[in-house]
Parts: sequence; structure tokens; C-alpha cells
Amino acid sequence: NVHEAECRKPLDLEVPRSPFPANVDLSDYIFALTTTFKRLKHPKTIEEWAYWLTDGNGRTNGGKLLVRLTDASDVELRDVTQRLADVGIDAEVSACDSRIEKEMAVR
Repeated sequence: NVHEAECRKPLDLEVPRSPFPANVDLSDYIFALTTTFKRLKHPKTIEEWAYWLTDGNGRTNGGKLLVRLTDASDVELRDVTQRLADVGIDAEVSACDSRIEKEMAVR
């Protein structure tokens, strides 16, 4: 079953050491993920991303986040886009159709 494919091993990236994420410049980095609206409903998820993708004061630290929401409605896309913007995450949110894009690994 394609939906039960194993995820690849995580990448190890070398980045300059910084005492706090707020002090780092991530403008050379783009992070991307495909997930469902249901998995993003819990506010803790976006709060944790904000720790790494903002200066801690509601402003981006340069990092870009690309979010693909599987089978999301327009209302769900707007909701996630707004919640990311509200915490200062520079993000692009788009939908993908599970009937067409069947390669997403499931954990």
C-alpha cells in the first residue's frame, strides 16, 4: 500500500550555533510538509513551529514554510494561513488532492 510507505531518514543539516532561535537568520532555508487540517487543529503544533520560525516576538526569522494540506477546503486553507501569519510565520499554504497525489507517507 503506497500510503503505508516508510518515511525516509531525517536529514542532518549543519547550521551556525545560536543561543536562541530568535537570534538566527534562516533566510536561506525553506521547510516543507504535507499534512492534514486535522493534524494542525491543535494550537500547540503551530506554537512549536513559531518557536523555530520566528524571533519570538511575532516576526519571521527569515525561514519559509511551505504547507500542503491534503483534501483541505478553502475555509481550512484560510484558517491555517491566518493562524501561521498571526504568530509571524512566513508561510505559503496550498491544497493537494489525495486522489491525485498518493505518495504521502503515513506515520
